[in-house]
Amino acid sequence: MSDGTAACNIKSSPSSSQQVKWSNGSVIENVLHISAAGDADVIVVTEDGNAYKGYFSSVSETPIVLGNAISSTGGKNPACILTGDESTKDVLCQSNDGWNRPGLPNGFNPVQITASYGFVCALDTSGAVWCWSNGGNMGGGLSEVIGSAPSELPFDKPMKFISAGQNSICGVQYEGGVKCKFSYYDSRYLPAKEAVSLAETPEGFLPNAEVFQATWGKGVAINEDGSVVYFEGENQISGISNAVSAGGHREAITVIDAAGGVFLVDGGNASKVATSAPAAAADCPL
Repeated sequence: MSDGTAACNIKSSPSSSQQVKWSNGSVIENVLHISAAGDADVIVVTEDGNAYKGYFSSVSETPIVLGNAISSTGGKNPACILTGDESTKDVLCQSNDGWNRPGLPNGFNPVQITASYGFVCALDTSGAVWCWSNGGNMGGGLSEVIGSAPSELPFDKPMKFISAGQNSICGVQYEGGVKCKFSYYDSRYLPAKEAVSLAETPEGFLPNAEVFQATWGKGVAINEDGSVVYFEGENQISGISNAVSAGGHREAITVIDAAGGVFLVDGGNASKVATSAPAAAADCPL
């Protein structure tokens, strides 16, 4: 939020927000980045580069990372943190024996990480996307190309932005347009070039998109002009203009506009969420 705090709109009360707090009950006031991790946990990165994880209204004050955390991502099972500085970055992910680096190749320099129900993906400075499973069911055809060890996802063009849905991984290409690879489950909301177990979107899909946010069986695209398109289907959302970012986890999709308004999007409709302060896009430290 613009006042340095963070808020969550949770499943039981999606139309209003609740402030994120430390385990002692005080509001966390120096938030740089926040992401969902599980159904009600969050990973909070503070302005001093520390990272913390816990239930959204009772976050542990014991840091996971000290001093060089940049951002984070989480899903039903995975939880990962992007660490480093302007020149060299890395990834730490939670496992049964603590927080460890996944087996990414030497020299891999990630600029973004994204996670969903059972897998994590990292975007390299070259535009390559590497993914690995992290517990849970990623669904159908994705298991053909994502295993427990990190491997490069077979996108044929470099990406500048990626987003993991429960059964899909989508990227915005440097040359324009969105490309998604997805299990046949998600053909209910994504157009498939052909009906196969591991499907992909056709060429020319969303040529003006700057962001595509995938979740569980739905998604939104933000175009260069700030307009928002909802999937299932391809429905223009009239209730939001000048959109700048989107987020999502499981059933929920939120969109933020240039004025700091937060909108909950479902079924092609948008409802504004009551927040204590306008939302603020994080400064990019990369």
